Amino acid sequence: MMLVAFQIVDIAWFLLALGFLIAFCFHKLPLKLPADFEHVFQDLIRYGKTKELITRPGFLRMFDVPKRWFWHFYAVSVFWNGLLLVFSLRTALLGEVFPEFLTGALEFLSGRPTSYWNEIPLTILVLQTLLWVHCIRRLIECLTVSIFSASSIHVVQYAFGLSYYILLGLTVLCMDVSQPINGTMGFFTAPLLGQLRWNHAAGVLLFLWASQLQYRTLALLAGLRTTSSEWRPLPIEFHMGVGLSWSPVLTT
Repeated sequence: MMLVAFQIVDIAWFLLALGFLIAFCFHKLPLKLPADFEHVFQDLIRYGKTKELITRPGFLRMFDVPKRWFWHFYAVSVFWNGLLLVFSLRTALLGEVFPEFLTGALEFLSGRPTSYWNEIPLTILVLQTLLWVHCIRRLIECLTVSIFSASSIHVVQYAFGLSYYILLGLTVLCMDVSQPINGTMGFFTAPLLGQLRWNHAAGVLLFLWASQLQYRTLALLAGLRTTSSEWRPLPIEFHMGVGLSWSPVLTT
């Protein structure tokens, strides 16, 4: 029986998911941590106005950053994933190699040799492009559509948000898509346009539909915070979102 070799990047995402699961279980279990630890734990897992539902010691407020800084995540992502996309396009079209700092990071995360990235398959290029477009759209939405309250997020959540899309972009490049075609030719050796398959078009169409749905949802959420002329603060309560067929009840 062949053992599966886990990559560093796989372990990182597993530990991240495990951390969220453990935090969820601690939050739901009736057993509470000692008082000081419970305050810190609740402050770490809560976000925005949900922090107002708990009693917070004063020293925890020094770790607050404004929730409106959310757009920083996407600004960093647009720059970083755009840079990775440029590197990939230059490799795929011009035959250039990745910079040493990037191949070193990818080697560490995936355990593969540098030569693995001498060619970039079309699937990776499509995925990088969609990720970059998504981040541009979310950055524009954060700056022009979303209306953030005066609530806060924890500095650890802020650091996580900044690093999330950096790791995500590297994870895309660590993906193994060199599956055989007709049992002989792999994606890496086929011409770039010759790698095009129906699932690429299906994935792009699904991405466009999901993006439109997310934008419409965010616009409706922003509408709950505004009147025809100005922003109106709302208390923490539940409202019916007209047009949100998948989320009929939401909180502002």
